[in-house]
Amino acid sequence: IVDNINTQTTDYDLVIIQLGDNVNNEVRNELFKTSCKQLIQAVRTHMPSARVSWVGEWYSSAQRQEIIAQSCSETGSIFIDISDLSIKENQATIGDIITRDDGTTFEVTNSGVASHPGDKGMKLIADRIIEKLF
Repeated sequence: IVDNINTQTTDYDLVIIQLGDNVNNEVRNELFKTSCKQLIQAVRTHMPSARVSWVGEWYSSAQRQEIIAQSCSETGSIFIDISDLSIKENQATIGDIITRDDGTTFEVTNSGVASHPGDKGMKLIADRIIEKLF
């Protein structure tokens, strides 16, 4: 954590963290119990004037949600819960065309990919972040 964050500028006024969805086994859960708060503390130390928020999670679990919420509470950070947005109508669908940053496109053909947020889900996540921060 420290090696990566020390390469960043210190004058940010807002930091948004969105991690945790791939904490999907007991070993990772145990590590997450401490690393979640450590990451927030490292950001706060390196960027003392930044507001820090954690957005979580699309693929949520009660255990991870509690870890994130508690870590945010203990560090004076903002927890932005998006778990209620992860419903079928907000997901991508098989056949959707995804455009990457470089302009290339691909068709969603895999149900795992389709379970991620679609355009509607992304808009709702953005709206939730704005609602909670401003």
